[in-house]
Amino acid sequence: MPSGQLELRCAGPECAIYLGGRLFMMFPNDRGTTWRHAAVMLYEGGHATQGVIAEAWDVTSRSLRNWVTWYRRDGISGLDDGRGRPLLITEEVKRQIAGLREERLDINSIARRVGISPRTVYRALAPPANPALPSLPFLEDAPEEGDGTEAPEACAEERDDEAMNRLCDGDADGGDDASRPSSGGVANPLDRRTDRALARMGVLRDAEPVFAPCERADFAGSFLALALLGRDSFLGETQRVYRDIGAAFYGLRAVFSTLFLMAVLRIKTVEQVGRQNVLRLGRILGLDRCPSVRTLRRKIGLLCLRGQAMNLMMLLGKTRFENAGVPDAVLYIDGHVKCYYGPGRIGKTYSTSRNCVVAGSTDFWVNLGDGTPLLCIPTEFNDSMIARMPDILRQAAKLCGDRRITVVFDRGGSSAACYERILAAGCDFVAYNRNPAAIDDELFGPEQAIINGKTYDRSPYERETELAVYARKPNGKYRKTRRTVAVREILVPRNGGGATSVVTSRRDLPREQVAGIIFSRWTQENYFKYAVEEYNLDHLCVHGTEPVDPDIDHPNPEHVQLERTIKTIRKRIARIVGTDIDDMTDPELYQPQERFRNMHARQGKQLAELGEALRNARELIASLPRRVSAAEYGHLPSESRLLANVVKMAAYHVEGQLAEIVKAHWKGINGNERGMVAGFMQAAGSIETTDTLLKITLERQATPHMTDILARLCDDLTVCATTYPGTQLRMVFQVAK
Repeated sequence: MPSGQLELRCAGPECAIYLGGRLFMMFPNDRGTTWRHAAVMLYEGGHATQGVIAEAWDVTSRSLRNWVTWYRRDGISGLDDGRGRPLLITEEVKRQIAGLREERLDINSIARRVGISPRTVYRALAPPANPALPSLPFLEDAPEEGDGTEAPEACAEERDDEAMNRLCDGDADGGDDASRPSSGGVANPLDRRTDRALARMGVLRDAEPVFAPCERADFAGSFLALALLGRDSFLGETQRVYRDIGAAFYGLRAVFSTLFLMAVLRIKTVEQVGRQNVLRLGRILGLDRCPSVRTLRRKIGLLCLRGQAMNLMMLLGKTRFENAGVPDAVLYIDGHVKCYYGPGRIGKTYSTSRNCVVAGSTDFWVNLGDGTPLLCIPTEFNDSMIARMPDILRQAAKLCGDRRITVVFDRGGSSAACYERILAAGCDFVAYNRNPAAIDDELFGPEQAIINGKTYDRSPYERETELAVYARKPNGKYRKTRRTVAVREILVPRNGGGATSVVTSRRDLPREQVAGIIFSRWTQENYFKYAVEEYNLDHLCVHGTEPVDPDIDHPNPEHVQLERTIKTIRKRIARIVGTDIDDMTDPELYQPQERFRNMHARQGKQLAELGEALRNARELIASLPRRVSAAEYGHLPSESRLLANVVKMAAYHVEGQLAEIVKAHWKGINGNERGMVAGFMQAAGSIETTDTLLKITLERQATPHMTDILARLCDDLTVCATTYPGTQLRMVFQVAK
């Protein structure tokens, strides 16, 4: 840029920068941090070369390069008044450095020995510079991210509002409040360099979505989901919980909108964003480009430091429970194991979905009867459902208010001790019975029964049952207590033979309704399968592990291994002597040769060795504790798991609303409404904008029938008069003719 196009005017307490004759920004004339920051922003934004800026600021090009380097390394604090020219190196230090260099030490070793930086060592060893040579050009490129390092909130508040928050278009006396998002005055929606410069200066906290007309925009169908997101409480609650994430181009709304867009477009990992066309995704977000992988990781890490993901999930879950309008507070509880394949040491547990033992962490989910997820409660070291039930009930009570909760779960929580805890907490339960007593088939009624739309040849049978409560002893075994829990047992005859036993504390519901409640538990399983397949539910958006609380204990691995060894030795002894192991006493196991003297000499020798090995194993296991601290283990980061689950739950909820609209216009019977909605999200289309409208015209689908369904969906969303999140633009949808 010619020097005449950049002009710096200072009058009194303020300075003004003019680009091409138009006022660009104003800042205090303090000749300090703000003074240097303005020069750096001009260079970082590409508005002028370093030579032109240095001439306007009356400094050398080297000084400007130093300012940029300090800012990139330390942020705005690197431009504080305490920074200046480096201290001079004394002749004594130079001689010491030269002597160490003659000993053939490398630069880093010399720096550590003398106590200075490697750059200072280079400067001390360099030959005198030739003053006739011009200064080297600045070789560092502009940062890739574009949103820069966020300035601390304290620095933003201390600035002079009249000077720093003024951005005028040719009028030095007027201006808009820069604390709000950038307005529709953006000259080119595809070039947001000015907004990025304002974000670096700490003025802009979230770039406003501004759309450019486009004849064909990929993924324009995702506007369907963003339209309902504007009506959902998701973004509002995130703003309420997190408020903001400081001065940034990609602020709180932009980050969560990007994560939501990734979910609906099936971009299942943060790393996959780098494989997408960021410019096309930016058109959907109303930005020049979507955040990069590095930016998303940094923003997610910043949000995780707040520790507010559980509060956000609780607020959203409460709203969805109230909007569901269910008459009874019937909540479904089940655990899901998030597997881990990294190098860290993670506790192992059994995964029912994979039917094997895996390393990972268990999350307990709370869902509604239709599968809508409400809560996700992480565990630190794979606690069982029975152990975490009191905590689950406390969290669920916050959703339901004064309603009496009925929890529904599978055999993983079936225990009389667990039932006792649930009743003590003032809640009810419906669960499968693990060990039902035998029943005569003649007790079932002869009339047919219909449960959840399925016809059963015979009606269920009901009886009262008392289940004994067992307590766990220190040695890991269970003892029978004198307490019992009286439950209502309902046995549903299967058409192929046998019966399914269901126990409950609800005595006010008909038998068929109780059975229908527990049989609807598969909606929660279907949600897990759908979320894993479509949203990559098990993906970790933050790598690494967190240490486990040292107060948590787990079975001693050495003790467990010795128990297996003892069991193997006993089986080998029983196999040799031909006697059931349970019929043999301990003396016979320790000295089996006394009982079987007439056996072959080789077998007698084996028995003697096995008896000695059994004795040694018994002595060793007696000296080992059964449980030890889990301090050496780690667990998956709870906050990042919750944050990712919150976004995926929001996407599932919005897609469910779209699926309901599609279902009203579709006569299909295979329940593939969500699949159709996912296909609509991938549709391309055109974008048109006015002062108040955002018009989306989607391309036609593969078949006339699908095109007609999409057109009806567009009409219903247009009637809703929803606005794009973060703007006042009303969204209008249609399908191309």
